[in-house]
Amino acid sequence: GATQFRNVPNDYARSSILDLLHEKGFFGRYRFFYKPVDFSRNTGKGYGFVDFIDNETAREAIERLRGFNQWKCRSTKSLDPVWSQQEQGYDALIARYQNSPLNHRNVPDEYRPKRYQDGIEMNLPLPTYEVKEPNVLANAGGR
Repeated sequence: GATQFRNVPNDYARSSILDLLHEKGFFGRYRFFYKPVDFSRNTGKGYGFVDFIDNETAREAIERLRGFNQWKCRSTKSLDPVWSQQEQGYDALIARYQNSPLNHRNVPDEYRPKRYQDGIEMNLPLPTYEVKEPNVLANAGGR
């Protein structure tokens, strides 16, 4: 069950979103998470992608988390979880990001897409070829 979490506070870290999922009963019930980041501003873009273990769990998360606004930071945003219109399913997400610049060795860990098994965070599989560093990091000389 691939979902998109819209209206996430830009300053919310990946760990804070995962904490929210755990607090709401979804620990170990998702397989993939990615929160796009504006590298030049070092903030999130206000959304993230979660692939739950099945469509039933995704549907439950959408229903349970819709309208959430008790953020651990100052924000007036209300979470809007929806079915993802992009890649559907774990295999498609891994295929999309494995050889992505986001999987380059110089990308900070917090900015990388991650996969999960039984609640344990894992890196994506190594790229199958040398991926380019994201332009904004290359222009800044890496991090």
